[in-house]
Amino acid sequence: MKIGFIGAGQMAQALAKGFLRGDKSLSITASDVNSAARKQFQRQVPDARTVVDNLEVYSDSDLVFLAVKPQVVDAVFAQGPFPQSDTTLVSIVAGISLEKLMQLSGNKRCLRVMPNTPALVCQGALAIARNSNVPSEIYETTIALLKRVGTVVEVDEWQLDAVTGLSGSGPAYVLEFLEGLIDGGVKCGLPRPVARELAMQTLTGTIEMLREVGRHPAELRDQVTSPAGTTSHGLHELHAHGFRSSVIAAVESATRRAVELGNQ
Repeated sequence: MKIGFIGAGQMAQALAKGFLRGDKSLSITASDVNSAARKQFQRQVPDARTVVDNLEVYSDSDLVFLAVKPQVVDAVFAQGPFPQSDTTLVSIVAGISLEKLMQLSGNKRCLRVMPNTPALVCQGALAIARNSNVPSEIYETTIALLKRVGTVVEVDEWQLDAVTGLSGSGPAYVLEFLEGLIDGGVKCGLPRPVARELAMQTLTGTIEMLREVGRHPAELRDQVTSPAGTTSHGLHELHAHGFRSSVIAAVESATRRAVELGNQ
């Protein structure tokens, strides 16, 4: 199978590396007007080929991933006309609807996927929206490829903006929280490397525990929250400063921004 990337940035590199893991039969080509991005893609994905021309990638691929910023999507397709072919276009661009993609590209075989940056280490959270114009075989093949870089869920297209606000932007929220845990430990006397190690393992261990037991997060939280204990005092401060409300508001704000990008 020939896979192309229009845009050779970090997410394109993550997907390409994951796709090739254990399957060297794939042929990958990436295009980018930025020479530094092309060189970085080549370093990260040595088996791939990089070019400048988007049309070359599009016309020579079975599956093309559109991996550019929302603001330049119009400019990408203005380079056309893109050839009519059996190529399937898979967009990972936030906010750009299937309807607009089909209009700009002239291709009815379009899919939308929202990945996130942990795909760099094959731990991504990815959502895909189906399009009835895409043959089932191609759709299933796309899902199989995406599973090489993380967990894949299927959603309706209108839900992708919320996916963007939650898991697309979510790593930044988690890292902000992680930084707060580390700084809190340092403030209370821990060496920074020790605080960092403890904070990271606390996050990963909690997630694995939650995944293994399969219970509601509140149940596990209550198990470690003794009356008048240390955890209850800490949680009180989080509640007093609107921690959960702030997280919800962050997801809502990022979701609104995804909608705005699609309407520009």
